[in-house]
Amino acid sequence: MPMITALIPPSSLNDVENELLSAGLRDLTISECVGYGRTQSFVPSLNTGREIPDILPTAKIEIAVSNDQCQRTIDAIIRGAHFDKGGRGTIFVSHLESAVSISGGWSIDDDPQLSDTLATAAE
Repeated sequence: MPMITALIPPSSLNDVENELLSAGLRDLTISECVGYGRTQSFVPSLNTGREIPDILPTAKIEIAVSNDQCQRTIDAIIRGAHFDKGGRGTIFVSHLESAVSISGGWSIDDDPQLSDTLATAAE
């Protein structure tokens, strides 16, 4: 089961969320973060006088999807975040080894087909 993490500018968050909803993806986590990437700007340091990277606000979206939803999710994020412009963020795709429901007590390990059931339940 893929875990998709996208780091995008907060100004793109509504557009990305709308694209994900349009693609039938409703279960996601959004976090407010700060950081900088390769297209960073620099500001003078008060302590040393040297320039240091400017730390900017960032929105972090995390969404676990089934294998067949992975590319659709990436495409929706790219459309919403307008990745054709520089400094629009990064998408990471990793393998989610396990998931456990706190309230339901189920685990993906209990039923190998559960990950597909969970993904289609969101549709």
